[in-house]
Amino acid sequence: MSDNLSYSIGSPDSSTEMLAIAGRIAKQKRLGTAPVKHVDGSGKPLPGSALDILTRLRERSMDSEALLTQPPGKWHIRGLIKEGQFGLMLGKWKAGKSLAAVHAAHCVALGLPWAPAADGLGKPFGEIVKSGNVLYVASEGGGALRNRVDAWLRQHDPDGTHRAASPHKIFWFTERVSLLDPCHVKALMDFAQERKICFVVIDTLASSISGADAKGGNIENDNAAMTLLMENAALIAAHVGGSGFFVAHPPKGSDDNTRGAGA
Repeated sequence: MSDNLSYSIGSPDSSTEMLAIAGRIAKQKRLGTAPVKHVDGSGKPLPGSALDILTRLRERSMDSEALLTQPPGKWHIRGLIKEGQFGLMLGKWKAGKSLAAVHAAHCVALGLPWAPAADGLGKPFGEIVKSGNVLYVASEGGGALRNRVDAWLRQHDPDGTHRAASPHKIFWFTERVSLLDPCHVKALMDFAQERKICFVVIDTLASSISGADAKGGNIENDNAAMTLLMENAALIAAHVGGSGFFVAHPPKGSDDNTRGAGA
């Protein structure tokens, strides 16, 4: 019997259901979509095994009353993104996504709102609730990035007043970091801890998961890859105690070729 089903899940009459589940698991293993082993050498279930999931369901499920007492998430940029989340700046090519991401990075580092109140009336939009150091990964190179940063500074901080007043910095990294590679993810988390990073920008999502899926198609259409990407992004956000943005454009090709996670 599969390691996934090494514990009793009901009466003896459940054997038919167990065999059906075991068959599906075997198929998943052949397709490479499920772990091959869920129990370590001592017999202790690893995360992801059926027994582990059952234990977590028993310990962590809650009724409606308990759910409603859970504290709401804390805003990082009010109205835009909360701590512990990764957002998505999505738009077509040349739509200004990277410039918006550069703006977000400066707002967090300098404590400036996303958009000031019009004519000084009312409240600004996108108040920075938590400012701090920022890591901006420009995976596709720094050529155009320099121009965007220069343009932002000329417009919003021409005399350096905001930079002089803020204790925080933006760290610009112009090489690719793969968020599907556990070594890259670990290095990013270690760097974030060293430099006290609270906000991460990955520009672009495509370059951080570059490659092809098992059938040679666009990996952005691969649900397994995108699931792993989001799991790793959640780890990074939790590790830095902050949040971040992916900058993304639709996968190359016609809309007919965009499906699944890519869509």
